[in-house]
Amino acid sequence: MMKNLKVEYKDYSTLLNGELLKNKSDEEIERLKNTYIDMFKIFEKIENTSNRIEIYYLNKQLEPLEFKMQKIFGFKEDSNYHRRWFKCPKCSCPKMDNQDDLGTGIRHINEGCIIHGTKTANLIERKEKLEKLSNII
Repeated sequence: MMKNLKVEYKDYSTLLNGELLKNKSDEEIERLKNTYIDMFKIFEKIENTSNRIEIYYLNKQLEPLEFKMQKIFGFKEDSNYHRRWFKCPKCSCPKMDNQDDLGTGIRHINEGCIIHGTKTANLIERKEKLEKLSNII
């Protein structure tokens, strides 16, 4: 009997790769589905804010979910194969270039990207410096 491999949350959906999951238990598949739903909830939060710093930190929450997905699928946990950082809403980094270079450690960044671009990196750096200073005072 074929397991239901469709994952849906509001306007988001994906179909899990049945071939990769053929030896997985129902419990593992449910954990994977719930991880995708958690990712979709982060996508929704990203879409519903325009605050660069908030979007940056929401995007950072995707990495632990990708590690969890890799573990459930039975893959080696390796951030060089993560793709949600550039496939999330509001990311304007080059999709095809990043997809082509998965596994190499190369990340193509659009300097104007609201998440990964220079302006956001500078804002995050200033925010972290201010937090360190406030802890000293």
